[in-house]
Amino acid sequence: MDDFSKITYLNQSQAKAIDEDLMGPVGFSVDQLMELAGLSVAQALALEFPVETLPISPSESSSSPSSSSSSSDPLAPRRTRVLVLAGPGNNGGDGLVAARHLTHFGYDVCVCYPKPTSRPLYDGLVTQLRHLDVPVLSWGLGKESSLGESTAASAAASTSLRLSPKGTFEGVADVIIDALFGFGFSGPLRAPFDEIVHLLTPGSTPPLLSVDVPSGWPVDGPPSVSESNFESNVGFNSESNPGSNRIHPAVLVSLTAPKACARGFREGAHYLGGRFVPNGLREKYGLVLPPYPDAFAQCVRLWPLSPGVGSTDHDPADQVSEAAKAVQVDQMRITYELGGLEDEAFKGRDPMGIWSEWFTQAVQSKACREPNAICLASCDLDVPPSSVSVSSPITATPSVRMVLLKGFDARGFSVFTNLQSRKGKELLSRRRGSFVAFWEPLQRQVRVEGFVEPLTLDENDAYFKTRPRESQIGAWSSDQSQAIEGGRLALEEKYRLMESKFGGREVGIGGEGREKNGSGDEKENDNDNNNNNERKKNNDSEKKKNRDNNGNDNDPKKHDDHNQDKQQVPRPTHW
Repeated sequence: MDDFSKITYLNQSQAKAIDEDLMGPVGFSVDQLMELAGLSVAQALALEFPVETLPISPSESSSSPSSSSSSSDPLAPRRTRVLVLAGPGNNGGDGLVAARHLTHFGYDVCVCYPKPTSRPLYDGLVTQLRHLDVPVLSWGLGKESSLGESTAASAAASTSLRLSPKGTFEGVADVIIDALFGFGFSGPLRAPFDEIVHLLTPGSTPPLLSVDVPSGWPVDGPPSVSESNFESNVGFNSESNPGSNRIHPAVLVSLTAPKACARGFREGAHYLGGRFVPNGLREKYGLVLPPYPDAFAQCVRLWPLSPGVGSTDHDPADQVSEAAKAVQVDQMRITYELGGLEDEAFKGRDPMGIWSEWFTQAVQSKACREPNAICLASCDLDVPPSSVSVSSPITATPSVRMVLLKGFDARGFSVFTNLQSRKGKELLSRRRGSFVAFWEPLQRQVRVEGFVEPLTLDENDAYFKTRPRESQIGAWSSDQSQAIEGGRLALEEKYRLMESKFGGREVGIGGEGREKNGSGDEKENDNDNNNNNERKKNNDSEKKKNRDNNGNDNDPKKHDDHNQDKQQVPRPTHW
């Protein structure tokens, strides 16, 4: 499909007619459609909010909807939490199905089901969740309210959802699924849903994923100030009045086909799910729907468009602006509540000791997959700083990149890189660098500035030997910070040549491949070129000169691990 702008958007009557045909002549049962729709929702959420293991904060402990999720340890690991707000109809059923799938995906799921539907289909979905230890809670703002018999494994199943101390959803979950009302809803919002939707307004909620139709939106068009079918405290407005109280989903998952209210939706990511529409139904209603990306996908993203997918004639600059608006960058913020910095806690202490404590906590709490990831900065200015002034035409261009910290001790911090890369040259030339380590789940960062000096040859050799053999060969196969002539195919061919050259020998950091002889001594193996002896002599001479000058091996073939910049040179020696 070349143009996603041609996709069909359904009004309420069209959506109802297609739904009746799906469950009539086409032969689907409501539970089949619900299963496929719920799976689409779960998959879209997993794409936008991948499951993670995060620390739990004290504020989260007090507002956790499930007693099984709370902990007094601020660094206790927890999984990404999803709160499903399930309504009384089919939309709520889609949410219950999504909750089950997300639990199997590894999320920590809780369901708030204010007015459960007493039918076998819905009772079965609730029973399935309870057998997965998923809390199914009522809405009573703290009042106990039973949803019926609960299993012993889910003690919280007969309690109400607990909000934050501020009376909001903040801290209750990492993502909320709005599965309250679908395209069949009309009329004013009644209790308790008016109160729930009001609490979903911007500024008081985690990211929100809406199922099919954002709750409270009119199905046949975008919400505007003229809409009168909603309670006054759930007001809506047009873009000309950004102070509107209407909910702003970060993700919208349309089902079967997008509804008219989603036309022009650019507030967040927009997906289409429900991979069950037969060709006959498409022809009958003139439906234009996008293809799904692969055989396993249960949803397809409509916005933002992937590069080269569904392209239109829109100005690229306009698309960039729309993308920025879609994700609401200016509204991205969290409240930092995990602690503060007091002078007394640092007075008289060695900064490296504090670093060691913080880094150890980041590792042990599993706050992130790579707690040793740092943002390293260097500068290309090659004149003394004292000669630079405001009026001077000389300017410095800083550069920054994410790399992996590979060690720290009393001397400072160790990172590894190819000395011929941009950062390698800049750090060696300027002998100064800086980096910042940021552990967002712990709400902590450390900034380091200092002098840079090369590591010893022994330290370089020791590190290079820890790298996987594929990574070592990759280091010989490409020159960092250099354009690759011939593209990826040429790079892969060079890798194969290097792999063949080294064979079963040890891959050295700055010379020929090496292997052990019978006595256990190392010998240089160099029998693949007619001028090997001369080349070996030149290499040995050049390596000796480099080591004498820098205490390091400056062989330009030394390289980073494939795509990770594991730095070699900088070692800031003070904070």
